[in-house]
Amino acid sequence: MFLGLGKDEWEIVSAISAIFGVLVTASAVGVSLWLALRTERYKLKIHLGIRVLITEGSPNRDEYLCFDVVNCGRRIVKISGFGWQMGRRKKNRRHWIQIMRSTSINPSLPKTLDDGENAIWLAPLHNFLKDENQFRTTDGKADFNSLRGIVLTSTGQEFLVRPEPLLLKKIIEFDQKSISQNEKPPSSDEA
Repeated sequence: MFLGLGKDEWEIVSAISAIFGVLVTASAVGVSLWLALRTERYKLKIHLGIRVLITEGSPNRDEYLCFDVVNCGRRIVKISGFGWQMGRRKKNRRHWIQIMRSTSINPSLPKTLDDGENAIWLAPLHNFLKDENQFRTTDGKADFNSLRGIVLTSTGQEFLVRPEPLLLKKIIEFDQKSISQNEKPPSSDEA
């Protein structure tokens, strides 16, 4: 008799501890297989807004459309392009591509981002806001609450991001301005 337990009781304790050991070992093997076989997902943090570019010696304070992308995941991600979408229903949704030219301030596409790395792409805001009816769905409506910027990866995965409030405000103002210009009554010379 040891610790107040007889031989039969020690056999029960031994059996229970063996079963517990098997369960713990099986759980550890399961977790290690899951960790080894799972594929890490891409994790991007994206900001889409207006930035003012200040250059030394220049009085200009030009506004730029800015896609700021940070790789927050453990996998290397390759950014292949940018775009936009508007519309809640798939049949009325409109997509368009945002051209980001490779310049001294923009990295060339495709751009590989390692873990924790970021890249910023800028496009002059006046070039972005120039086409009337640009922000209309295929049925001619504007649903600015559904407007999203898109960051495309080389694997075909798309990351959607809402524009920052200031950019959204400028887009809405541009859209209203272009509509009001299109609805002007004809002048007396044209009649």
